[in-house]
Amino acid sequence: MTVTASEITGKDGINTCKALFEHHGHLVQEISSSADHGEDLLVVFTKGGNRTGDSVYVQVKSGPSYKRKTDYFIPTKGHIDFWRKSNAPVFGVVYDPDTKSLYWTNITGYVQAKDPPARIPVGPTSVLSDSTMSDFVDEAIEYIAKKGNLHKALSALVGVDAKLFDYGDYVSYFVNEFGEKMVFQQKVGNESAVLYHTDALIDSPVIFRKTDIKIDYSLFNPDRTYVVGNWILGTEEFGWLVASMKASNHLTRVKPR
Repeated sequence: MTVTASEITGKDGINTCKALFEHHGHLVQEISSSADHGEDLLVVFTKGGNRTGDSVYVQVKSGPSYKRKTDYFIPTKGHIDFWRKSNAPVFGVVYDPDTKSLYWTNITGYVQAKDPPARIPVGPTSVLSDSTMSDFVDEAIEYIAKKGNLHKALSALVGVDAKLFDYGDYVSYFVNEFGEKMVFQQKVGNESAVLYHTDALIDSPVIFRKTDIKIDYSLFNPDRTYVVGNWILGTEEFGWLVASMKASNHLTRVKPR
């Protein structure tokens, strides 16, 4: 069995990144070195020797193949679906064997875009080192908190478990004139969306597709209404729903790779 130079460089990058995190007291688990799954390390952050409760995945790329004239990059091919669905944010790290340096980027932030790039740029000033580790951890924890707080706020709004929301979900909310609260959720790769609500007359969330929406032109109904499952929406509510569906439509077309 022959071990190639690129395999050695790849392992050097993973070991360098892992050693740096562990040197600063963070807990690191290597995912797998036998295949490219889109994440190489699971890092659990600590402060003062105690776990913070925050964790991230790290994808490590190593060698001159990921270096351009003015920066570095991480290819997205084959991994976008996992990165979007991941229940923890994914950060990318490029190891430059010439300088023995690590450079990082927030992969999750890039792949949430409608049309993520084929190559995620990694800036030459985004160095991951002993002197920048504290800033990196603070930024990662702040990013996790913002996402987590949004999910907690929306779940509290309609009385559901925050764990129902993933990092890759598109979510939006609406409060109608009667104070009834609604949250729209579109998961990556699902053709159906979910409407959570506080309408006392409806017991469960409404799971629906575009084809499930019906318009009521009844003579007994002076105002046009829209029916989604067993939920009747007014004009303003329906306008919000349509806007949410259009904004998240690209997620329904994402298929596992």
